[in-house]
Amino acid sequence: MNNLSVIIKVAKLVNLNSKLINIEIVKFYKALLKSKDTTYISYIVLKNQFYPICKIFEDTYSAINPPMIHSCIRDLYELIFSQHKNEFYSAKLTEYLMNTDNQSK
Repeated sequence: MNNLSVIIKVAKLVNLNSKLINIEIVKFYKALLKSKDTTYISYIVLKNQFYPICKIFEDTYSAINPPMIHSCIRDLYELIFSQHKNEFYSAKLTEYLMNTDNQSK
């Protein structure tokens, strides 16, 4: 099993609808981003493998009482949008997320 297939397997875990697994999925994606490996980021963008994060957010969204996982997701997005503005993976992932957001409206 190659390293890239692990991303698909982790992404599919979102279907289990487990709070603990969802937190680990977010942490996994955050670790991928912190690794600064453009291979992983390119694969996520090309194969649309960022959907678990969006699905977790949508499934757990509550404006009145947001769950703790939203702070984990917010940290992930802060990592993408703020810390590494000039790096390749951040620009590519930012563009991908903006396109995804525009398509959902």
